[in-house]
Amino acid sequence: MPEHLLYLAKFDVAYDEEANFNRLYERDVVPELRKLSGVLRVGHYQTGSRRDPRHLAVYEIASPNVVGSREWWEAAKKTAWSDRLLPFVMNRDERVYARIGGNARLTYRTKYLLCVSIDIEATKEDLLNQLYDAEHIPLLLRLPGVRSNRAASA
Repeated sequence: MPEHLLYLAKFDVAYDEEANFNRLYERDVVPELRKLSGVLRVGHYQTGSRRDPRHLAVYEIASPNVVGSREWWEAAKKTAWSDRLLPFVMNRDERVYARIGGNARLTYRTKYLLCVSIDIEATKEDLLNQLYDAEHIPLLLRLPGVRSNRAASA
């Protein structure tokens, strides 16, 4: 069974190239990367925040070895990524996260995505994960308009 990791890439795009970037990224890059073995889902999001990188690419992957693999770079080379898009990308931050709770896959059924990063002492991590799944998520799901990647099979 796949590990169901998330590879999150946050970045900014030069304002005068943003529309072109979005069009080429969705038309060329995303479909090519979706073809790769080990890439389960891809999402591209944008925020209006001026404090954080405006773009977020979310890749659900089966292994940490998918990102940066020879196949990954060969797929990217087939697109406008390195020649026409990468020169306009800045303020890039990338991370791979392992799923530790909730459902094993994203549903992508909502228009918005809220990502929260938490740093906690190692001795309290198990307690945080237990409380997050048992109490925090169920309470959030009571709020109007809140949906979760959590499903009946979770």
